[in-house]
Amino acid sequence: RDNGQPASGRGGAEFGGPIGGKWAPEEGVGVGMRLSVSLFATLCGSFQLGYHLAVLNAPLESVAQSLGFDAETFSGLVTSSLLVGSLLASVPCQLADRRWGPRQLLVFSAFPLIFGCVGSALAANVWALLAGRLVVGLGIGIVAIVAPRYISEITSSDARGASGSLHALLMATGIFVALVAAAPCDMKRAGKKSATQWVDGWWRWMLV
Repeated sequence: RDNGQPASGRGGAEFGGPIGGKWAPEEGVGVGMRLSVSLFATLCGSFQLGYHLAVLNAPLESVAQSLGFDAETFSGLVTSSLLVGSLLASVPCQLADRRWGPRQLLVFSAFPLIFGCVGSALAANVWALLAGRLVVGLGIGIVAIVAPRYISEITSSDARGASGSLHALLMATGIFVALVAAAPCDMKRAGKKSATQWVDGWWRWMLV
């Protein structure tokens, strides 16, 4: 009987395709293999979001020495360029989400994350670093808006609460990993001679 509802009568079609027919799973399908893979890929974006928010906090002094700029003058620009990119992505992301859906946007977010990370790691001066961080910000801006919604839509009702909390958990994990990865830079600041020989370029590997 055609009453304006999807044929299943449960709010969506099979997994992979938009709300009311594109990307909502049927209730009762549960957390299957396809759902697990999609959830894992989305949470990788959540991890990237937390990681890139904190990755340059500790090694900023090493970055300044490597690229030859004054850390006090440019520290605000280096750290805020990521947030500027996120802000620039937020409004277009809201409009694009209505047209293409969160799944396509999350796939698209991988491109600025990959190219921005590589560009930041290979930066020859502070302006190249700022450009790379700006591009990374575009990617995490998309993830910040789309990932929580996509997670809530692809999971079944009985697993929605637990799955939704994973976004925040992976963000916090990303921040923690970024701080742990910066340990060699902290060792250099503390005067550890064992760290001074190779730590100058460590921040590039952190950005990759």
